[in-house]
Amino acid sequence: MKIICHVANYQGDFKNGIDVVVDNIVKHSRFENAIYSLCKSSESTISFFQLVKTIVSNKNCHVVFHTMYNIKSVLLALLCLTFNAKYSVFPHSSSSCSSQTKSKKKKKIFRALILNRVLSNASYINFLNKEELNNSFIPIEYPFLKLEVVGNGVDLPICNVAKENKIVFLGRYDVHHKGIDTLLASILSSKEIALSFGFKFELRGVSHSPEDDRFISDYIKDNNMNDFVFVGGSIVGDKEKSKFLSSAKFYVLTSRYEGLPITVLESLACGTPVIVSNATNTGSMVENNMLGFVAEDDVVSISNRISEAIKTSEDEYLNLSTRASKYALDNLSWKLIVEKHDINYEKY
Repeated sequence: MKIICHVANYQGDFKNGIDVVVDNIVKHSRFENAIYSLCKSSESTISFFQLVKTIVSNKNCHVVFHTMYNIKSVLLALLCLTFNAKYSVFPHSSSSCSSQTKSKKKKKIFRALILNRVLSNASYINFLNKEELNNSFIPIEYPFLKLEVVGNGVDLPICNVAKENKIVFLGRYDVHHKGIDTLLASILSSKEIALSFGFKFELRGVSHSPEDDRFISDYIKDNNMNDFVFVGGSIVGDKEKSKFLSSAKFYVLTSRYEGLPITVLESLACGTPVIVSNATNTGSMVENNMLGFVAEDDVVSISNRISEAIKTSEDEYLNLSTRASKYALDNLSWKLIVEKHDINYEKY
């Protein structure tokens, strides 16, 4: 029996996208799966010793690395090479050209010293969509590698709640990665339209750093945005997340880089159209299937899309919402997604 070992920054608290992805892959796979967390152990994870033992002794082991720029992860990949254990790499946006600009020198040295060998010998690299693949340095620098495209899914309970005139964000309060500085500036630019149509904004998430938290708090206070922008803590549990996303008119995400953000997919499943920037790698999906509004990666464009969304008529909104939930139902089932992963584990 094949065993799939996932190596990831797994928190085990359901507050981040990696947890959602790994938990659902494990839940729906027809193979035996195990999780090794790079950050903390729990009842649902295996120990470092157990992982090493599996790599060394189990010929049917396939290791999936859900992170690239982690020394322990790379060393485990080298262990796989030593004992001829198969492994694949799921970059989750970390290979995008734009993400290389953050800690640029460190990443360049890390790639030259050790990561290049790991990537070169992977059984395959999995991208979440064609946008992530096209924005990655991997196909350019490693044209010989086998590449697969299998996305993320969604599995939230249905929550029938009334829609409120609010636009929401749900995620980590990482100002640079999630483009929260751009989002706040865009919200400020849309203030007059939002207030005239009775719209408010609600941001919920987990802290990234004291500096980022302070930036968000100061920006809202300095620009007198407290009357129509609320910033709160994380949403815990699928039921509460479904209720939060279902009650919103729109979900907004303006990240500087992404793989395939789970919150966008979850919003669609809740019948909530989205406002996204191109860098989220969801622009083509949203535009081609008329699931919301797509903006360029700048304040003017995002502000314009927010204003357009707010002005949407009731009939237009009903069509958007219906298409969103139907698209998720037809295309984003975790069971279908994980079956594609299982086929790739066997293929390689």
